[in-house]
Amino acid sequence: MADIKLIRSEDITKQLGIEYQVLRRQLQKHQIPVVRIGNQSYLTDENYAKLIKACEVMYQIPDTD
Repeated sequence: MADIKLIRSEDITKQLGIEYQVLRRQLQKHQIPVVRIGNQSYLTDENYAKLIKACEVMYQIPDTD
């Protein structure tokens, strides 16, 4: 069984340099599901890749390598 990596929304906003509300709007706009655990929200690595691909044209996202 494959491991699923979860990435915190807070970490994503810091990495991309955007506010949480902007992240939420993009997730809703592109219909990308979020995993909620307690009061924290997470993206799977697969959904994170979808978010980056959907937003790379709209924003100048720095390289994550």
